[in-house]
Amino acid sequence: LVGVNIVYWGVGFQDSDTAYFYYTITFFIYLYFMTALGMFLAILLPDALSAQLVATVVIQIFQLFAGVIVPLDKLPYYYKPMYWVSAQHYAGEAIITTQFHHDNTRICNPSGVVIDNPPWWAFAVKGKFCSEDGRFNGFKKFTGIVETAEEFIYNSDTAFLHGYKFENKDFDLFVLLCLCLVLRLFTGVAAMFINYNKR
Repeated sequence: LVGVNIVYWGVGFQDSDTAYFYYTITFFIYLYFMTALGMFLAILLPDALSAQLVATVVIQIFQLFAGVIVPLDKLPYYYKPMYWVSAQHYAGEAIITTQFHHDNTRICNPSGVVIDNPPWWAFAVKGKFCSEDGRFNGFKKFTGIVETAEEFIYNSDTAFLHGYKFENKDFDLFVLLCLCLVLRLFTGVAAMFINYNKR
């Protein structure tokens, strides 16, 4: 709990009870899942080195298919099941969407400074476009459009994490808990039937 609080408040995440609760609970469930995965692999494989190697590959696969590196709609259809199996997808969605839900911080996509004081005759530009220095330098000198942080991160068709939804936050926690339970069951079964001790 100390580490979670240091990271949460040190980074300056959203100051709301809901966002803090989801960050904390998701962090602990995901940490428990990764611990359960390590225990399962330690029982399944003959030695610690092979368990570490396989764990590294599994974690990298979870990261690759979490929807951050490659969004769901860009994945080929034969990789989409990996998105739905990735525990990191559910943890990331629960944490990220609760952090940026209703975040109306204006940002420039892809870059620049918001133009807040254009000439009177370019009033349609005000607060909607960006330039290198925040000044209106002509209609062909825009460096981006203004979006809210929520739209940029997940809540628009062109969002960075298109496919993540705030409404899924409770479902994400449920799936993470189910994945933990499944891993614990597999660990128990593996402990009963697999024995690498030599006599």
